[in-house]
Amino acid sequence: MAIVSLPTLNVWKPLGVSVDKLSKVGSEEVPGTLCSLKLSGLEIHELTQQLSRIR
Repeated sequence: MAIVSLPTLNVWKPLGVSVDKLSKVGSEEVPGTLCSLKLSGLEIHELTQQLSRIR
């Protein structure tokens, strides 16, 4: 059983590294993206208010 497990463990190691890198990128990018979306939403809301005042 141990002989069969060693190659399997070697395959999972790069996957673990990839998942770790992906989580780091996600934690760096997601907050900035959410902030940009929030600002865009506020700008759209402000523009909508301005257009309704013009009518």
